[in-house]
Amino acid sequence: MGDVQLPGRRQRASLWIARRLTDRAVWTSFAEAIRKRPAPGLRIVLSLTPTDRLEKDIHLGHSIVALRDVALATDPLVVDPAILAARISGSVTRDDQQISIAAEGAVVTVLGNKYRFTGVKQRAIIRHLHEAYTSGTPECITSQVLEAAECGASVNTLAKAFAGREDWRDFIAEEGGRCWMFC
Repeated sequence: MGDVQLPGRRQRASLWIARRLTDRAVWTSFAEAIRKRPAPGLRIVLSLTPTDRLEKDIHLGHSIVALRDVALATDPLVVDPAILAARISGSVTRDDQQISIAAEGAVVTVLGNKYRFTGVKQRAIIRHLHEAYTSGTPECITSQVLEAAECGASVNTLAKAFAGREDWRDFIAEEGGRCWMFC
């Protein structure tokens, strides 16, 4: 749909609308679409599917919200921006993981230590590596990670992408054209 500016948020969020997410084939297609087009920040997915029927599977960088949960009482097809902003204000993390990230990838928690990242490209890199980490195949090709984060041609290593800071090396390794998260 485009980008939206929500109350209380400095950055705009990408907005998608989805329907029939309870259908396994549609869910698989949706998951493939977000894998191919990762969100540069938070992506809000308004679903026509009721909350209790939505998949519990969380895709990092995405907040899936049922339209009926954020619609105006007077018009069920109009989203109340304040309710939507309140609904997505929390972080999407899993407490049982040793590495977790906030929905936008702005905060990474590794074994209880928090790291904050403000750069859009850095957050995209973090989301990509975290998704690989949680999928059980953490090793990624560095050039593909940088391309997915839309880094320029001059940024060919994670060290350049994270220029000016070294703390990312506490939980991200880069060696021989490959990179991965670790704890």
